[in-house]
Amino acid sequence: MSEVADRPNNRNLHSGVRYIIQRMTIFLIFAVILFAAAGTLNWMRGWVYFLYMLFLEVCTLIILARRAPETLNQRGALHAGVKTFDKIFMVVWLALVVITPIVAGFDAVRFRWSSMPIAALYSMQQSSLLCPYSVHGQWSRTNTSNNSYAFKPIGSTAS
Repeated sequence: MSEVADRPNNRNLHSGVRYIIQRMTIFLIFAVILFAAAGTLNWMRGWVYFLYMLFLEVCTLIILARRAPETLNQRGALHAGVKTFDKIFMVVWLALVVITPIVAGFDAVRFRWSSMPIAALYSMQQSSLLCPYSVHGQWSRTNTSNNSYAFKPIGSTAS
């Protein structure tokens, strides 16, 4: 094959980069809202949560880039003909992405509506609940070959 045919499509490559930028922008906005609602940057639990979630996202993006770059590119591409349900779902999801850090910052720091002992942050019980969820969530987002529910790029031959 020619060298030109072996190179990835620049439009697809840009879509993948766009998706990574979108995801990192969402995390940046989340952090700004979280700590603004808390009224301080001096909030250890907020930083632990934010850095843990950022770590999972970066790991997922790295795995996608290595194992399924075409999926990463498709997620960043603009699509025509998006269904009404998907549009509504996206609006609701974005609203929750904004509301969650506001409530967390207000509750945990600014107004202290509830309390949780510091030991709970490190408890085995919490870790045992969060880790399987995180692992399964990351696996289902990246395992495109054996997961019938995973996103398959248009034109994919995987069944």
